[in-house]
Amino acid sequence: MSRPLSRFCSLLLLCIAATYSVHAEDSDTVWTVKVPRASFSDVDYSPDGRYIVACSGYYVPVVLLDARDGSTVRIFQVPGETPKLSLEAIKVAFSADGSTIAASIDKDSEHFIQFWNVETGEPTWSLSAPEQIGVMAFSPDGRFFAAGDGIENLWFYQVEQDTLRLLWQDTEPGGMYRGMWFSQDGEHMLYTKNGVMKLRRTQDSVVLQRWYTGGGCQATPDLQYFTAAVA
Repeated sequence: MSRPLSRFCSLLLLCIAATYSVHAEDSDTVWTVKVPRASFSDVDYSPDGRYIVACSGYYVPVVLLDARDGSTVRIFQVPGETPKLSLEAIKVAFSADGSTIAASIDKDSEHFIQFWNVETGEPTWSLSAPEQIGVMAFSPDGRFFAAGDGIENLWFYQVEQDTLRLLWQDTEPGGMYRGMWFSQDGEHMLYTKNGVMKLRRTQDSVVLQRWYTGGGCQATPDLQYFTAAVA
């Protein structure tokens, strides 16, 4: 399954509560996965298109699926926890090389991002947050990871061999961070918050340009073009 088709499919699936379905280009259903007493909140494809990581609440927070047939490859466990009603995964993301999965987790009043090794299923890093994470992404070159919460915080990390190193943090009061995209070389990032889209230089966090969109946005992988709903 190609990467562009995978992205197209993932947009279709989130509209169906408690059901995850993969569709071919002719819209025929290839396979469907259902989660009892829960709904999928986010999905992402591995860079090679072989796997899908999906997250939901309750009994199966983060699961790795085979993109060919929807079979479960692995269920990722949060350290020290068993799946239960108070544990919910909100967002998921694959790293650029497909070796790591990140998931934003809500547990009662606690909020954090958990990382796992895809091959072994073992947890690696964990980052706490004061509020639910609204958006997160790895840069395509694998060097950086960024996340924004629902209050005002934006964190930018450098991915190192055994850890994440915080390079900078910014605060922008009001509203949750939404879309987030990186340039292919990781030198620039684009994100939306409160109806404003900003282009920033990643190394020093300088805002290079801003647009007032008033709605949802989407950008091409190279950040050369983007579309925005204007109020």
